[in-house]
Amino acid sequence: MTRGLVALLALWLAGQALAAGSWVAEAPPLRLSLSDRDSRSAPLAPPPGIAEGAEITRVRWRLEAPPGALPPLRLCQGSRCLPLSGARGVSEGLAGAAADRPLRLQGRLPPGRVGALTLGGIQVIVDYR
Repeated sequence: MTRGLVALLALWLAGQALAAGSWVAEAPPLRLSLSDRDSRSAPLAPPPGIAEGAEITRVRWRLEAPPGALPPLRLCQGSRCLPLSGARGVSEGLAGAAADRPLRLQGRLPPGRVGALTLGGIQVIVDYR
């Protein structure tokens, strides 16, 4: 009986390991032109085939902004948002969110900034299980 339970546990763990993975998405440049309303990137969408019920474990991001001009930004899925700590980073702040649904980068110009700001090189890597 114990041997059977150990074998069953081993099969379950192997299935969990196979279900883990990551996906990468990129978005075209995001232009921020207003200080009173968020601008949102195109969807950072997962590829087809992510199992329903898979959950995000960690998100890595990178983007390019003019030197010294990075406004407060968030990476969001629906109404759940992760404030970004810089132009590059890693966080578990979206852990538990659906891995088979898209994310969006959003933000606005800082108050008092004159002129639009374009963010490029937008990329996320989503680890899931």
